[in-house]
Order: sequence, then C-alpha cells, then structure tokens
Amino acid sequence: GNRPLLEQAGAWIPGLTDKPADRPKAQETYRQADALFEQAKDAQGEERRSLFRKAAKKYSAAGKLWRSSYLEQDAMFMAAESYFFAEDYPKAENQYVKLVKEYPRTRWQDQVDRRRMEIGHYWLQFPDKFYNVNFTDNKRPLNDTENHGKRVLEKMRLDSPTSRLADDVTMEIANTEFKRENWPEALDAYRDLITVYPDSPHQFDAHFLGAKSALLAYQGAQYTSEPLDQAEKLLSQMVKQFSDKSQENKDQIREMIAEVKFRKAERLYEESQYRANRQEYNAAKIYADNILENYEDTPFADKARDIV
Repeated sequence: GNRPLLEQAGAWIPGLTDKPADRPKAQETYRQADALFEQAKDAQGEERRSLFRKAAKKYSAAGKLWRSSYLEQDAMFMAAESYFFAEDYPKAENQYVKLVKEYPRTRWQDQVDRRRMEIGHYWLQFPDKFYNVNFTDNKRPLNDTENHGKRVLEKMRLDSPTSRLADDVTMEIANTEFKRENWPEALDAYRDLITVYPDSPHQFDAHFLGAKSALLAYQGAQYTSEPLDQAEKLLSQMVKQFSDKSQENKDQIREMIAEVKFRKAERLYEESQYRANRQEYNAAKIYADNILENYEDTPFADKARDIV
C-alpha cells in the first residue's frame, strides 16, 4: 500500500499510462473494420470513399484497444491503406508516418515505402504557390502541394535509408530539383545517390545528370571552379564505369567534356590576362603555359601563345 500509484500492478491513470488492453474487443473491432474495407472495395465513387474512411476509423479504434501489439501495427497500416484508397492522401501519409515512427522495423515497410513514393510523386506534379489554398481536393494538402511531395520523399530517405526504394526516392528528389533548375541541390542529390547506393540501376543517369547539373551550376570565371571540378570527375568516372551507355550517349558526353575544358581554359586565360595587366609577366606566363599544356584544343590556346 505504500508503493507510488504508478508502480502498483495494473494501475491505469488516464493521460499517464496506457489503458489496459481489451484484446477480444480489439479483435472484434478489427474484424468489423475488415468487413467495411471489403465492402468499400466493391463500391464505386463517393460511396467507396465513404466506406474506406469508415474502415480507417474502425482500424484506428481497434489499434487503440490493444496498444504495442501486432494488432495495433496491422491496424495502423490498414488505416493508412484505407485513407489511401479513399484518396485522402494527406491523411494516408500521416498514418504511414505514424506507423513507421511507432514500429521502426515494421513488416509493412516495403509497402509503406511504395505508397509514400506514389503520394510524393503525385504531389510533385502540382507546382502551386504557398498561398493558393486547396479546400476542394482531398488528394492534396491545403497548400504548397509540390513542396509537400518533396518533403514526403526527403522524410522517406530519413525514415528508411536502407529500404529497397531508397535509391529511387533519392533519384526522384534529384530529378525534381533538376526540373526546378535548382542545380546545386540537384547535384548534391545525384552525388548522394552515387555514393550511398553504388549498386543502384540509376548510377549512369545520376552521373550523367549530375555532370549536367554541375555545368549548369557553374556561374563563371569570377566564381568558384568547384562545379567544373565536380563535372569533370563525374564525366571521367562515367566513361570508365559505363562504357556501353557512354557510347550510346557519346555526342552529349563529348559536348560536356568540351565545355569543361573550355571553361577551365577560360579561367586560366582570365587569370593570365589579369596578371599581365598588373605587369606580373612571370605569373601570366605560368597560366598561359598551363593552357598550352592542358587545353591545346580550346580557342584560348592561340590567345595564350600571344602572352607567352
């Protein structure tokens, strides 16, 4: 009788401890949810969506009756699936996230990843503005649909970095940034894929589009040469590792390699001219020699000869 209340066997304090499990009622409620789910599958239109929503609520109720159990895990998954088929994608996504948070090694992981990827991919098609509020379409969030799609994919990478779809998700993020012309972000995501998922079937495309992103991220001779270095590295790796595919895309690859050389020679020439203008002729000559040695096949070679 002297033990604190929380330590007493079977004590239930609303808000502080879980309600004791009611297994028979949880199982019965789950069966009722299953029946609604099956009914919904055979229905059409608004009736179908309405039955799936009812099933989702029943599954959630079943899970709450038996916390931290296999039944709760399945109920959370089925509630998410019900919302997915009701085309209430924001609610479905919330449920999938909740499941992964409560059961990090859930047996439903692959299916959850597939669904979340579908939702993220669907939302990415709507580049609406943050202030455009959506009250009519249950498939989409209230606003900023495209960014919600991006966040779904980014969260998937954090939630399950080793899942079967992790490389697909990373590629989708990279491609989204590429389409938005966010070149540095696209480059980072392609490089992530190359490093973290060496066996991914997306490897060639990640190298190819990564090199393209790097060239597009380059801002000119007054800025850092890092994007050019990245492009050069990716192109060199790509030609070595994927000779067949590189051969198929040889014209575009040759163009990119030529652009890297042109830009690097341009940088050296500008530096050489800058030195010559300051009458630092020895330094100017070093830069000009570098052009003649490494970039003989660019238009800057003839200009470099004038300096030398």
